[in-house]
Amino acid sequence: MSGSQNEVDEVLRSWLANNPSVVGYVVVNSDGIPIRHHDKLSRERSLHYAAQLT
Repeated sequence: MSGSQNEVDEVLRSWLANNPSVVGYVVVNSDGIPIRHHDKLSRERSLHYAAQLT
């Protein structure tokens, strides 16, 4: 799993570049806890969005 973090970062960067209308993202684990969010989103905002999803 040593390269998996870089792979995730690259996929997210590529996805954002290919989808200019997307303004951010939140990645949640199976418990609905945010484990990653876009740089433009605050931690509090990502928690709010995660709560809306679960």
